[in-house]
Amino acid sequence: APRDGDTITFGTRHEPDGRVILCEYDRLLLLHTYSPNNGSDGPAFARRAAWERRVRTFVGAVRAWGAKPLVYAGDLNVAPEDADLSHPAWFRAWNSNAPGKRFKGSKPPEVSRLEPEDEGQPGCTDREKTYFRELLADGGLFDAFRAKNSATDVEGPNFSWRGPPGKDGPPETGRYWNRGMRIDHALVASALTVDACELLGRGAEREGYMGSDHCPLRL
Repeated sequence: APRDGDTITFGTRHEPDGRVILCEYDRLLLLHTYSPNNGSDGPAFARRAAWERRVRTFVGAVRAWGAKPLVYAGDLNVAPEDADLSHPAWFRAWNSNAPGKRFKGSKPPEVSRLEPEDEGQPGCTDREKTYFRELLADGGLFDAFRAKNSATDVEGPNFSWRGPPGKDGPPETGRYWNRGMRIDHALVASALTVDACELLGRGAEREGYMGSDHCPLRL
């Protein structure tokens, strides 16, 4: 994250594995990214790890720079805690070493066994949760939604991603029907205060999702 006079930039090259928008305002910096999906095997895990290192380097540089506080928002592709999953045990069981639970396209378990930290649906692994905690620590950031909301009920506006209905039968035939993850975030520098942080979609029918599988977040 090179500095240039009185400003700071994410980098000088195109980001091949994520989408980055960095806006500088009079009183703060706003970083928005789509963070790469963790995938289900070693090469994908390594790609995600490299991305996380670069983001942590940037937020740490902004903190050390000190001229303007940072707000970091976007689809970070991680549910930081079990409270951010509608069905925690169900999500953790997918892409695991258990029989029949590896995702299609992954090498068979007897060929490529997952480390315990990498077991689970992408976005729900222990390693990704560690990345998230390190990101908050390095950037001096806090999770604005969790700071302002403690509810975790399945129907409420507590999950930013909701699974689709079944394609060839009743809605409940969809694997991810009525399941949700909070993987879109607003992370705010500790120097700032937040009055409210809300997810604007709810329920299995994806009310407020405006045709997407992700709902808006309002800070």
